[in-house]
Amino acid sequence: MPNLTNDPDLRATRTEYVEVLPAYGRDYKSAKAAKAAWDEGLDFMEATSRRYCSKRDFAGRDVVVTIRYADQRRLASTR
Repeated sequence: MPNLTNDPDLRATRTEYVEVLPAYGRDYKSAKAAKAAWDEGLDFMEATSRRYCSKRDFAGRDVVVTIRYADQRRLASTR
């Protein structure tokens, strides 16, 4: 049986879902501000691994990013 996760054709078509938190103590009061920061390439922290990341780390991949904002009580999604 082939290993489907290593098949580049399948990886290119699979949507990934990532939840991020603002890095370095930053916070955003609105979804619009949080999305703007993501689009500007500012650093965020991946919620489960606590690794720093930004939009450029996901370039060329189909990723839905959920951003926590407003003291991590609200969510905004973007691609």
